[in-house]
Amino acid sequence: MSDSILRGAGIFGAIVSTGKNTLLKVLEREGFDEKAIEEIANLSPPLGKKTRQLFDIRDKFQYKQNKEKIKELGLDTRNPAILAAGDALSFGINLPADRALRKINNVRTAMEKETEMWQRIALSLGWSEWELNIDRDKTNSLQPKIKGGIKGGVKQSKIK
Repeated sequence: MSDSILRGAGIFGAIVSTGKNTLLKVLEREGFDEKAIEEIANLSPPLGKKTRQLFDIRDKFQYKQNKEKIKELGLDTRNPAILAAGDALSFGINLPADRALRKINNVRTAMEKETEMWQRIALSLGWSEWELNIDRDKTNSLQPKIKGGIKGGVKQSKIK
């Protein structure tokens, strides 16, 4: 609430709000790191968005699971390296390649037979897989996962 009031007070309020948020991030994370830099960049919303994009591009190459996907997917639109290239085009020259890749991936997911009709509609309208709880492992996340089951059905319990 204080941020809204401060930002509404003009440039000096925005500077105070940014300083407060930066100080809170530094204290929370016990040091000056990229989250503090993001808070400073949020003084200007367009600059904050560009800073977040830059850190997102870097993060796609840091995580172990992404490194494995990069090696196994090749020239696939779900490859983190291809997604990072789209983000870099959006960051560098404002070409919305990242949004085009997201849309292609949404349409691909919508065309899979495991996707339900309501999910297909939502994906076509722009929602992401994670927002709809769609499992990337090609299993329907809406079906209950039965523990103790056997392949092909549910284990029957003996009633005495």
